[in-house]
Amino acid sequence: MNTPDGLTISAQEWGNPTGPEILFIHGFSQSYMSWMRQFNSDLAKEFHIVTYDLRGHGNSDKPLDPKYYRDSKAWGDEVQAVMEAAGLEHPVLVGSSYAGRVISDYVTTHGTSKLAGINFVDASIKFDPELVGDNLKNLPLMASEDMATNISATRVFVHGCFSKQPSVDDYETMLAFQYDGAAQSARRTLRSSA
Repeated sequence: MNTPDGLTISAQEWGNPTGPEILFIHGFSQSYMSWMRQFNSDLAKEFHIVTYDLRGHGNSDKPLDPKYYRDSKAWGDEVQAVMEAAGLEHPVLVGSSYAGRVISDYVTTHGTSKLAGINFVDASIKFDPELVGDNLKNLPLMASEDMATNISATRVFVHGCFSKQPSVDDYETMLAFQYDGAAQSARRTLRSSA
């Protein structure tokens, strides 16, 4: 599907197409795969689940022009475009980490009348240095053009996202989509624009 500012966004649908609607939105430097435990669970038997890759992430467009990341209305419009393309009429928005800001942009731009609810998962609606954990110190290193530095910081970052570590299989999957070399330049642009 396409956003009003002309980007192609990759979205996926899971579960019961007639069930209550949930739109899962991932965090910075991640992908829709962040929600694999949800869309591969019994939750999908009851709920109509939609996931997508934010601009600059996963299988969505990765423009290098900072203008695509600076406009909060564009982020809100992106959520609206996904909802419309999936036919979501009254979803719960579930956002992890950076997605709190994306959800805030949606509410600021489009209001809450089309929402059944909002669930923030370790997310905030704005950046406040006093509320940031130590793990974010890895972000500049994750943007390094030196591959060894980038991979090392990405590994530390993924481990730091959990108090109880995931299985080896889940960790390796998360490390792979977290690194996503094709999106590195776009995320550098996003990080410097935020």
